[in-house]
Amino acid sequence: MADQSHLSTGLAGTFGYMAPEYIVHGQLTEKADIYSYGVLVLEIITGRKNHNSVASSAEGLSLMALVWKHYNEGTMMELLDPNLRERCSEREALKVFQVGLLCAQASPNLRPPMWKVVEMLGRADRALPRPSEPPFINIKGSNSDGSGSSYSLKSNSDKSPFSTNQLSVSGVQAR
Repeated sequence: MADQSHLSTGLAGTFGYMAPEYIVHGQLTEKADIYSYGVLVLEIITGRKNHNSVASSAEGLSLMALVWKHYNEGTMMELLDPNLRERCSEREALKVFQVGLLCAQASPNLRPPMWKVVEMLGRADRALPRPSEPPFINIKGSNSDGSGSSYSLKSNSDKSPFSTNQLSVSGVQAR
């Protein structure tokens, strides 16, 4: 019928860019797009891909975990893409890192609206809030035994699966 709309119950997207609330609850909002934007900003500023598999990362950490580690240690400039070193000041780079982390926070309520992101990036004198720890998505690639792939979503701040019922999060497998 022409007056019915299509409703999809499956997840669509690339795991490294999907917001945790979309993966866990299927909630797709503007704040989910802001999460994806934050991941993209961190990819650009670092010159590193947000690997879908921790095993494919040289450091054994996801991009989010690596950026968070350097943020806490005060060594963010070590992650700056070498191609950007001569094109921006340290202050500008640190601001972009922090805005990326603010956009990629685990809770959608903590992520700034896009108008605020533009304001934070545009104003040099603006003091930025401290971001909370982003979620870490641990994706295991296909196993050699053919058992497929799985993922888990964790936030190290609570050391538990990112799940309201404390059960594991099921992964979606392609056919």
